Amino acid sequence: MKLITRIVFSYLLLMLIILMVDGYMSYQHRIKLYEEDMTTDINTLGLVMKPVIEDVWQKDGEHGALDIINDANLGASDVNIRFVWLDLLPEDTLGPRISREKLDLAAPDYSGSFVGPKKNLVYYYFPVSVDNKRPAALELSADLSYLSNYSHMAVVRITILTGVLFIVSLFMSFLMGHRIFGRRLDLLVGKIRRIGSGDYSEPLILPGHDELNRLSAGINTMCQQIEETMEKLRTETEVRIAALEQLRHKDRLKTVGRLASGIAHEVGTPLNVISGRAVMITRDNSASEVTRENASIIKSQCDRIAKMIRQLLDFTRQKPVEKDPVDLQQVLEQVLNLMAPLGRKQKIKFTCVSDSVPAVAKVNAEQIQQVIMNLITNAIHVLPNGGNIELGIHHSLTHPPGDSEASEGQYVCIYVQDDGPGIAEEDLPNIFEPFFTTKEVGEGTGLGLSIVHGIVSENSGWIDVESKLDKGSRFSIYLPVESK
Repeated sequence: MKLITRIVFSYLLLMLIILMVDGYMSYQHRIKLYEEDMTTDINTLGLVMKPVIEDVWQKDGEHGALDIINDANLGASDVNIRFVWLDLLPEDTLGPRISREKLDLAAPDYSGSFVGPKKNLVYYYFPVSVDNKRPAALELSADLSYLSNYSHMAVVRITILTGVLFIVSLFMSFLMGHRIFGRRLDLLVGKIRRIGSGDYSEPLILPGHDELNRLSAGINTMCQQIEETMEKLRTETEVRIAALEQLRHKDRLKTVGRLASGIAHEVGTPLNVISGRAVMITRDNSASEVTRENASIIKSQCDRIAKMIRQLLDFTRQKPVEKDPVDLQQVLEQVLNLMAPLGRKQKIKFTCVSDSVPAVAKVNAEQIQQVIMNLITNAIHVLPNGGNIELGIHHSLTHPPGDSEASEGQYVCIYVQDDGPGIAEEDLPNIFEPFFTTKEVGEGTGLGLSIVHGIVSENSGWIDVESKLDKGSRFSIYLPVESK
């Protein structure tokens, strides 16, 4: 509120100066008018009395003239009239109250005004011709004590009026400043502080249609634009991070491919030797039963290692894929028929949901069949005690993830959903990584979903996963619809 206080006190100081200047000028103007009126009245009275005294002096002598003057004094309360000889001293009865030095005796027709020995009296002289040998005049004196009282009252009145106006203005200024402007400025400052802390919500609404209201509207617009810009930046940042992760993923796949090729060549030959010798031992009748049983275990584990190596080679080998328009509903039905016996053995109930509209996509049918079988196999493995697996196919209007600027298009969505234990949230970003698995040691190689991801990408699609603990998982494959 420092700004409001400064404005209020600056306004009050300026108003006080204006009131004081106006009061002083008004006081001076009134004093001047009073002096002018008094001078006019005295001059009028002196000019009127001068010929009267001269005429009476000639007819009735000095006593008659003095009687006229006494009668005039009885009627004039503010002005006193005296007959004086100008050649007498101020101490004499008929002498002027102004000293001879101040009176210009060289001018017999002298007339003027003088401030007497008492500061509150002013004297006016009007020469009269009553004696050719001696200069005489009418002395008119006015009491200025009334003027002093008037000046004192005027000063008091102006002071009181200025004080009252100052207090009223002070009260009104603070009332208007703090209640009307102060509170609104506090709201503006609070809004700006929230903006500084990163909070752009809760738009500021100020009553009225003045500059502060327009300022608040501008701040609200600015906050909205900042929010939109930040949201756009967040989206672009997420897209860039996703693209960077994809590049890192591809780089890791290349590294895995080089490692897999090396492992296949280095491990393949000794593995074949081990497997062959294990077969020979199992066929040797002279060997004990325990030895043949151990040799059989060695043979099965060698086959398992060989299978994993073949998967690695298939995963990393770059080979052209032949694509043809395929009815994905038929592919899904074929996979379901193939997996039904295994499902019944594991007490799995299959459910199939599909649209009545044909779902045709240009893909490699064998690869898509492999993808669906891998997903169903994974779902069966997480349901050792039986459960439900739902298969579905439908059309979806969407756009590829990580590319918010891409236009929407028609895609065929194939999903495999189970009601198993689900996948932990912290594991979801890594499930398509090579060798990453949530299964127990010895139960999986961690390549199944990586191969699925690679096959779907080769067929111009993508795979998405949704999972919650104790509620199951849903894998969705999106493939572009074949245009007619």
